[in-house]
Amino acid sequence: MTALRKQGTVPNQVSECIKMAKLVYRWGERRELVGRNRLGLYRFRVAKEDRRAEPDEYRITDFEKILAQFNPQSSRQWRPSAVLMLIGHQGVRQRAALHLRWDDVDLEAGVITWRAEYDKVGREWSQPIRDATRSALLTALHWRERHAYTGPWVFYSSWSSKTKGREAAGVFGAQGLWKALKNAEAAAGVPSLPLRSAHGLRRMVAGEVLKETGDLVLATHFIGDTDFRVMQRYLKRRDDRLEAVAKQLDKGTQPDRNAETPPKESGVQVLVSAGVPKSHRTESNRRPLDYESRALPLSYGGVECPGPDSNRDGSRHCPPSPGSRKLSWTSPPDNPASPQLSAPTTMSSFACARRNEASTSSGVLPRAKMNPR
Repeated sequence: MTALRKQGTVPNQVSECIKMAKLVYRWGERRELVGRNRLGLYRFRVAKEDRRAEPDEYRITDFEKILAQFNPQSSRQWRPSAVLMLIGHQGVRQRAALHLRWDDVDLEAGVITWRAEYDKVGREWSQPIRDATRSALLTALHWRERHAYTGPWVFYSSWSSKTKGREAAGVFGAQGLWKALKNAEAAAGVPSLPLRSAHGLRRMVAGEVLKETGDLVLATHFIGDTDFRVMQRYLKRRDDRLEAVAKQLDKGTQPDRNAETPPKESGVQVLVSAGVPKSHRTESNRRPLDYESRALPLSYGGVECPGPDSNRDGSRHCPPSPGSRKLSWTSPPDNPASPQLSAPTTMSSFACARRNEASTSSGVLPRAKMNPR
């Protein structure tokens, strides 16, 4: 890695070289040509300062400047003009666009079918035709009739009669498209960023779909992709959108000086007015207030009345029945301000008697009586 970086090789190219070497070693290992695969467990890592560069996207203004450099009426410029217009509006990959057939184009239904043979993931899928793409296809149809071309390709090449790499015979080549794009960038004053090329138009379309709809899934499906992790690299940071969001947030947080200040309300009223649902713990599990405990019945829904250990005021929760012995309050000699229960009745024995009386009236056997302390 260090030696290749000193030679000026970028991390992307180093990664591709290592990937190819590991592929060759795995091929030899499967055929038992290599005794030990030393690259099998090797993991390529990039330092923080040598992050792998991702192709940038084009912006709409740059794309329009590039298209303005082509003349669709020229026999040498209509091909790159039509191909770039198709990629920049449909968001398809370059290889799929160059190998488009007329059998896969339905202008009446407005649908293009992309064959699995030239798709990167080997999947056949359809896509609606946009207006600018229809114009590009009509331009290609015009030159097809003018040249009396009878082949299957939409973007044909009369001087390409042999298969070149992954390009079929008779197709407008990727090298010619790349050269025309770079010349148009220089003529339009658009900066030529590394690794962008025609794939930057695909990223541009994905970003525009996300901008208009806010739906990441829809942006992925429109350009014919299936991996959402790849889309995270496609969608680029846009400073104009960040500025718009900042202005929108500032506009929403600015106070209205002309608005009237609402009167202060209690906590319960604010919750009700705001539409916040009440919690079941708010009313059922809260501790009764002093003025509410006077009206409480002997028991809560059949549950025995709590004793003095579970409440601060057992006499209010368990009021004495008519005819029962009342509690008398006396003050000790040393502290006249502190009331006490007169002997021999205490609060614990009184509560125990009340619970037994309630159990007998409801048909439940009374519990064993506790000896008063």
